Amino acid sequence: MASGDTDYDINLFDYRQSHAMWDQMAEMRERCPVARLQDGLKYTARYTDVQRVFRDSQHFVTKGGFRAPGVEIPEDELLMAEMDPPGHPPLRKALLGAFNIAVARSAEEFARQFVEGRLAGIDAAGRGDLVAEISVPLPIAVTTHVLGVPTDDIQQIADWVFALLHTDWPAYGVRDHTRPEEHQGLSGSAPELCSYFDAMIADRVDNDRQDLISEMLRIEVDGEKLRHQRVRTLALNFITGGISTTMLISNLLHRLLTDDSLADTLRRQPDLIPVAVEESLRVEPPVLFLCRTATQTTEIGGVTIEAGDRVVAGIASANRDETVYPDAATFSLDRDHPPTHLAFGGGAHLCLGNKMARMEAAVVIETVFAHYRPGELRLAPDFHYELMPHFIEFGPERLDVVVDR
Repeated sequence: MASGDTDYDINLFDYRQSHAMWDQMAEMRERCPVARLQDGLKYTARYTDVQRVFRDSQHFVTKGGFRAPGVEIPEDELLMAEMDPPGHPPLRKALLGAFNIAVARSAEEFARQFVEGRLAGIDAAGRGDLVAEISVPLPIAVTTHVLGVPTDDIQQIADWVFALLHTDWPAYGVRDHTRPEEHQGLSGSAPELCSYFDAMIADRVDNDRQDLISEMLRIEVDGEKLRHQRVRTLALNFITGGISTTMLISNLLHRLLTDDSLADTLRRQPDLIPVAVEESLRVEPPVLFLCRTATQTTEIGGVTIEAGDRVVAGIASANRDETVYPDAATFSLDRDHPPTHLAFGGGAHLCLGNKMARMEAAVVIETVFAHYRPGELRLAPDFHYELMPHFIEFGPERLDVVVDR
């Protein structure tokens, strides 16, 4: 069978299909590295091809982002992952200082105390849902802490963000794409969340505070300060981007709760915790794929890509490419200098929050190990594994646990 001549009846914007295509991805890697999916999408399955799509910003731009085909988003509501030159490079450069390793380290103690507080609450109840109690609120708490949100408001922000991610906004830019006129854009999809940050931004216009909202209000790109709507979008971008960290943490916790050997190894050798974080990102990437648009006719894996084609960078497939990672579907702490996984994308759009995500995931494992002895925290007898209903993100919806001391 010639490469690229296969159609797969897969709708990537339906989470029930995007979550269940592991066998098809393996087949694509072997037989047709660029496959046609529904909506005319061209899916790249192999590591080298996905890596090239990320790095080649001349031929592949982010126009359309991860939205469903045909969806147009106002400029000031574009997420960073949806922006291209000339707007993206100077804005990214201006924001890099807010997402360096020093900032991640400065937030580490806050993250640790937050997790400890949540575990204490689970102890008091004797049971809980680790996704709702830790995985969802922790990334939001750390990001909102850096943004300048008061600690008492964090849970409310988390609830609003969780609700937003369960609407049609991620794919269609509206709360309900069957009634777009009633729920347009961020303000229509998350009115309370937007009102909160609008008020926060207005409060900081004339106040010289040391937080990320204030810093963004001081930023100048091409001699002009950022518009307030752009600052609001960036704030929400950073918070909603934390859902990927949520998935990372949830995937790791589920694996530790179902693999006693792995948990024992990491307890005995805590220096391997960062290795476990990277392997989780590779085997169960929080973001399954990202989309790009071809600017001109080119070729991938021997397949012609026409100008205007929407190309899917198949992160989940690339991270399990057997030619790059031996026994690729297996979670292993013993890989000898493995190539960098693509869970955070690459090139000009490498995830700004990757250092923060890695820090938070490691802190969760360390804190859980310090808080519980082996066997004291277990999945509840009635636990049922179910993935969060989000087409592009991959991780469990719940992690019901019981505490046995």
